[in-house]
Amino acid sequence: MPFAPAIMPSLGISTLKATLAARGIPADVYYGSFEFFRTYCGSGIDPGTALFDYNFIASTTDLGNTFFADALWGGSAQAPAAFDALLDIPHPLFDRAHVTEMVTRFKSYIERVPELFQRCLEARDWSRYDIVGFSSTFSQNISSLAFARMLRDRHPSLHIVFGGANCEGEMGEQLMRSFPQVDAIVRGEADFAFPEFVEAWRAGGDLSGIAGAMYRVDGEIRTGGSPAPLTDLDALPYPDFDDYQAQKPDLLNARAVQGQFSMPIETSRGCWWGAIKHCVFCGLNPTMMTFRAKSPARAIAEFRRLKERYGARNVYAVDNIISRKYFAEVLPQIKDFGLRVFYETKSNLSESDVQQFARTGVTEIQPGIESLSTETLDLMKKGVKGYQNIELLKWCATYGVRPTWFLLYGFPHERTEPYFRDIAIIPRLVHLPAPKTPNAVTLDRYSPLFMHREQYGLQSIRPANRAHIYYRGLTEDERLRIVYHFDIDLPQGDTAGQYRRELWSTVLEWSFQNVRGARFYQFEGKQTTLLIDTRQAPKAYLLSGAGHRIHRALRRAHNVSWLLDNVRFEERFEDLFGLAVEDVHLSHVGAAIGAESIAPPADPADLGRFLADLDERWITVEIDGRHLALAIDCTSEKDAARYGLASFVPPPNQAAAPVEPPRRTPIPVIHAGS
Repeated sequence: MPFAPAIMPSLGISTLKATLAARGIPADVYYGSFEFFRTYCGSGIDPGTALFDYNFIASTTDLGNTFFADALWGGSAQAPAAFDALLDIPHPLFDRAHVTEMVTRFKSYIERVPELFQRCLEARDWSRYDIVGFSSTFSQNISSLAFARMLRDRHPSLHIVFGGANCEGEMGEQLMRSFPQVDAIVRGEADFAFPEFVEAWRAGGDLSGIAGAMYRVDGEIRTGGSPAPLTDLDALPYPDFDDYQAQKPDLLNARAVQGQFSMPIETSRGCWWGAIKHCVFCGLNPTMMTFRAKSPARAIAEFRRLKERYGARNVYAVDNIISRKYFAEVLPQIKDFGLRVFYETKSNLSESDVQQFARTGVTEIQPGIESLSTETLDLMKKGVKGYQNIELLKWCATYGVRPTWFLLYGFPHERTEPYFRDIAIIPRLVHLPAPKTPNAVTLDRYSPLFMHREQYGLQSIRPANRAHIYYRGLTEDERLRIVYHFDIDLPQGDTAGQYRRELWSTVLEWSFQNVRGARFYQFEGKQTTLLIDTRQAPKAYLLSGAGHRIHRALRRAHNVSWLLDNVRFEERFEDLFGLAVEDVHLSHVGAAIGAESIAPPADPADLGRFLADLDERWITVEIDGRHLALAIDCTSEKDAARYGLASFVPPPNQAAAPVEPPRRTPIPVIHAGS
């Protein structure tokens, strides 16, 4: 049911259909989400607008559940009033007129929810089935519960089973207690447990041995065995996405929305970083954090199948984190499939990792950057440093890999100083990929913040702000046991109020400047570097000799001690009299466009002055006691040609020439979890 993503099939239920088929149990998959578009498209609402509205509701905490609240509980028009409240919340991305138009549409949609459910009821002959299973995650609970009750009223003999993340732990227990239309729940990884449940139920047998099962016997709620996570992912059959392809409305094939569709793939479960140190805000993997990955051969076969059977162009990996083995054993094997792939990953990626992504079709990643401050990242237990996150943004900008990330704030015991430092350095970064928005961290069930809330000093924990509307038939204690999102009071109070407005405005300006064409390019020769900077007023800088070598070494962040040990300051005979043609060309172009020549350090004692010169001109940023050059290789021939430098554009997905080997090998940065 809504509000699951409408732009891709459900991988979980498509896999369940395949595991059922392997046991000789025929099943159909029904996408109630498509009735949203069949109901609302037309009458002045085009598919592009409907998809935008659907995604906005689906991705805004609790709006999806609120949307269907009156359908579940009846009358009172509390749901439209809750959407009216959006008008009172300043939205940095939309002006009030835009928000007013959206809210007006949303309220008109709610008025026609009975029509949407009627379409669901008439979509097929539900009496043909003996079991109907609902997959419910995040904002799918209320629509699923409302439609389950309608099915029960129409077809009393149906056995209604729920599963999905909304059924884990005490959430599932309360779901069973509060909603009699739910006959059973199968919790945890139900790929093989659910087919066993179906066979046992049809045989009238004992359900107590079914892993993760919760069921009713004469009105009493009983539980089966503990959920049993799957250890061998290769044992899963290929997901069957045929139902999605057959049911997708023709109106969603419009050019305005067609490019947004993806096919999902699962190549791993769990999180190898979370198994070491669980990020404090993450509520995923409540039953098993242990990382398990499909074999490279199986993963490659699934990518190929999506291409050949379903004509996939965009592929969305649902993994919490990519397996490190896949960089060498999977990605090179799928580069000729012509796919655009999304993966979640950790942010301490090397330049060669991102280069590998670009070469092999991983064009979008969610790297969990979350902050540019090491102090804040330590509060999150992210296991990375601020400088590594800025390095990653450089590699993504260089190789054309788009990172999706948010800048989180509002952690227990945080100080405000790191946020003001981030605000101060962000204007230097506007040529790099911006975060979508700053987001206050939410308290999610099963996260370390929730599980150890006393340790973090969290106070006044209560169901998220609209839960009293969509669970209004439950008591406060019952709501506490069934919701996934919570509101809290932080131990330090609302100190975010000191920086929130400035952080938002600075991040939005970052995004606007990037879209408007803010760029900071480097063109490197053997002895000379030309920098062209359009982040503010257009400027250009020329670095030569030791200045060029230091800037090149700062492609990655290093401290002063490393530079003193690894960069040559003195000039050799060939440096002075043997300039390569490319250096002469760069020098002439620099002179023609009025590039400022920055005096290189004459000796190691002059290094501090030179680094200060770079920092003052925003050529570098100092972070975590390290200096990092911010310019990226120009990969746009059009931009380079404006300066007569098209010959300096590297081949697609190629890095610049390797940095001159150091005189001694520095200690490498080890990837956490390796």
